[in-house]
Amino acid sequence: MKNSFVKTLAVCLCLVMLLPICGCRNEETEALWDEAKYVRENARLNAAGAMDAVVYDGIIYYYVGGPYLYYAAVDGSEAGPLCSKPECTHDSPSCGAYANIVLNAQLMMYNGRLYWLEGDAGNYKLVSAVPGSSDRSVEQRYEAAFWGSHMGCYSTISNGMLYLAGKGLEIHDGEPKESAYIYVQDLGSGEMELVFDRDIDGLCMNALVKRHGDTIYLAMTGEDLRIIAFDMKTREVSEVAALNGVGEYFDMTAEDDRIVLRGDASIDELDPATGTLKKLYRGESLLNNDKAVLDVVDMTHLECFDLDNDLIGEWCFEDAGLTFTESGKIPLGCVDGKLFFLAEPLSDDPNVGYLISCVPEENRFEVVQAIPRG
Repeated sequence: MKNSFVKTLAVCLCLVMLLPICGCRNEETEALWDEAKYVRENARLNAAGAMDAVVYDGIIYYYVGGPYLYYAAVDGSEAGPLCSKPECTHDSPSCGAYANIVLNAQLMMYNGRLYWLEGDAGNYKLVSAVPGSSDRSVEQRYEAAFWGSHMGCYSTISNGMLYLAGKGLEIHDGEPKESAYIYVQDLGSGEMELVFDRDIDGLCMNALVKRHGDTIYLAMTGEDLRIIAFDMKTREVSEVAALNGVGEYFDMTAEDDRIVLRGDASIDELDPATGTLKKLYRGESLLNNDKAVLDVVDMTHLECFDLDNDLIGEWCFEDAGLTFTESGKIPLGCVDGKLFFLAEPLSDDPNVGYLISCVPEENRFEVVQAIPRG
């Protein structure tokens, strides 16, 4: 994430909390794994598609830049760095929350373990850990050439298989060209297979990826829009939409009967069955769920609208006791009807950023967690 909040998090020394919490989180591995529940909750959380975060069983695990992983309960009851060591100052690689992440963590939950991608100087790897414990292991290692051309991909795990999808460099006619791709890797053997590869070199297309159930949707979006569906069980690829002149989108959410796309000035809905597109909301937006949109008014104020563009709530930082006058807004996502985002003070005086939740229909905002900026 390219902003001052991410850069300054790398030198954080402590965590300042606004709400009482129960110390650092330390959970045992879950006895039963409900993958359908994970996919359902994770899809809602990453509606904005702008942060590395995953939610399972009421807990958000997230990465906002810097060397540490954090967690926060959806209900706001607890939050902190993902570390279980007593009296840990969270300022060194010995901390249980430490992760050597290159660009984005691509956090995943699978069988009670948290997975992420990390590495530097050619040492790129997939790491797993029991949340909040010292139980960590390296699951896979990757060549620097591969990771350098595919860094920033979307990833998910199902039935012992890791899926990597996004935009990177693939070889076409003997030349490396920008492509939309999907890889499947067996976590047991490490064998990797390229199952989808489309040349988009020169088309100025961004690649958006979202999993819903056993389907991975990959959208190639620029002036035109192309969406394919990849069946994770059969490995079949089908085209969902091919639309020209619709403009670029930046986020995508896949649901049972629709795909929601967020662009510069609108939120649009695609019907996968017909490939037709319609506008849900006109205007710039920070976050959305299936009922409401969170919009930035200025550096201190936000407003909530329903999908008919009617105002249903408004809020400013002073209402929550935050004294800084200007901030950036970093979307996290939606879960259980709550919209989560990060507020980054732009002045030099405050030394923390804030994780904030919003319940649009109730016009209610809460500061869930304070995060050090250095």
